[in-house]
Amino acid sequence: MIIVVIKLLSGFTADPGELQRNIPINYKLHIQQVLPVKNLKPAVIKVYDYYQTSDQSETEYNSPCV
Repeated sequence: MIIVVIKLLSGFTADPGELQRNIPINYKLHIQQVLPVKNLKPAVIKVYDYYQTSDQSETEYNSPCV
């Protein structure tokens, strides 16, 4: 089992209804900007094995509108 931790960009929110999906392999999360933020910094996505937490990967993402 893996855990996916998605930090949201500052000023953005996610649709809570989409968080209930159990889609294997591919995840698509729709986010909406609710507050304007200057100098928006990248957010982090971390994926790791629940039973072997040393097996992990991390990446950053940014808004495509920046």
